[in-house]
Amino acid sequence: MKKPLFITLLVLVCFALISSMFYFGYIMFNYSQSINDYNELEAKKAQTIQDGKQFINKERRLEDFDINAKKYLNYKSVYIRDNIYFLSNVEAWDKDMLSKLADELYQNKHGEEIKYVSSVILNPGLEGDYIGSHQNKRTIFDIPIKLFDFLPNENFNVKTMLGEINLYEADTQTTISDMALVLSHEYGHHFTDFHFGLLFNEYDKETEYYKLRVGDDERVLLDVNTMDEYIENHMWYLVELAAEDYVYFLGSENAHRTVKFYDTVDKVGIYARGGDAALDKVNYAYKPCRNGEPHENIVLGLPSEVEALQEYFYSFIDDNPPEYKDREPLGTLNLKMKKTNSKEHTFTWDQPYKDKSVLYTIIIYDENDEILTMLRTRNGNEKGIAQFGYYNHKITKGNYIYTYSFGWDYDLGTKMRARVTASFPDGSIMISDPYDFEY
Repeated sequence: MKKPLFITLLVLVCFALISSMFYFGYIMFNYSQSINDYNELEAKKAQTIQDGKQFINKERRLEDFDINAKKYLNYKSVYIRDNIYFLSNVEAWDKDMLSKLADELYQNKHGEEIKYVSSVILNPGLEGDYIGSHQNKRTIFDIPIKLFDFLPNENFNVKTMLGEINLYEADTQTTISDMALVLSHEYGHHFTDFHFGLLFNEYDKETEYYKLRVGDDERVLLDVNTMDEYIENHMWYLVELAAEDYVYFLGSENAHRTVKFYDTVDKVGIYARGGDAALDKVNYAYKPCRNGEPHENIVLGLPSEVEALQEYFYSFIDDNPPEYKDREPLGTLNLKMKKTNSKEHTFTWDQPYKDKSVLYTIIIYDENDEILTMLRTRNGNEKGIAQFGYYNHKITKGNYIYTYSFGWDYDLGTKMRARVTASFPDGSIMISDPYDFEY
């Protein structure tokens, strides 16, 4: 009786040991897999921190930035594309217009960085001296991981920065073409922040962009002490130079539009023939456009004149840079000015490219190279001539004579300078050397 019982117990013990071994092997296999998953996630997390890229988890964006469902009610219109929120505080920019604005955003050449735009917001009026702004807002992507029953559940919070673009004067700038250049410039901040690693400090001198664009030019500024100083020297800050270069090389077709400008004498004649309605159509002295403002800082020369700069910008997108016809620099274009009286000035200049499709535009700057007015546009088959100053025009209506004044009235002796741009059908543009004069 004892021997069979012993054998039975022995079989049961062996069976238990074998079962335990299989169970332990199963558990260890899952544990090993869990550890592998954990290590893989840790490696990705470390790489994220190292190379600046972030996990994209569109469903799990947390409340660490301003855009969230509860705040949609604060906006008059909302449109979402590819998880970018287009938000409007202005009646004219309804959902349909926001959809067109989204189209316009994507017309700016872009790469991986566009995934890190959170929102484009349209606002009425101005924000101080700005017509547009870009800022990065911290966002958290919450990545859960479960390691079976061996380790507690964990959420890894991978922090990143998402760009928010604000566009102002949307109550008066109600067309896509009106907003295109500002949108492109602000997206240029986003693009260059993402790819160039600019930090607003001395470390920026070590970036490839600084070395290509600036070299040893000490006029270019890096860090900001006060906002007033920033506004006053806006064109000289490296980050603004970079955003303008982006527009120049990669901006949309609308951001590269050309506009025809009319001088004072033109406007007098248009008013005499068609009155207020006719004058309203041409009575502008500034519009954001390629031929009137090819770049905010023209003192340093156009970006296309900097060796290897265009190729550097294109290296971040899936596209090749365009090839333009080689042309000789414009020089001064024999630009001259003659006073016909104390407040009336006539400019003349040579137009070496005679094709009608080539546009020449004369621009007047102050002595600090800030634009005063985009004066006159001429086709290549016309004479290069423009009137600048303050003109009076008399109109007789019944028994009364009315005097209307047109133009710009500055203190005599005010120092100014003029330049002429030449815009070509292939999208390329050139600018003449400056011509200094006194009003």
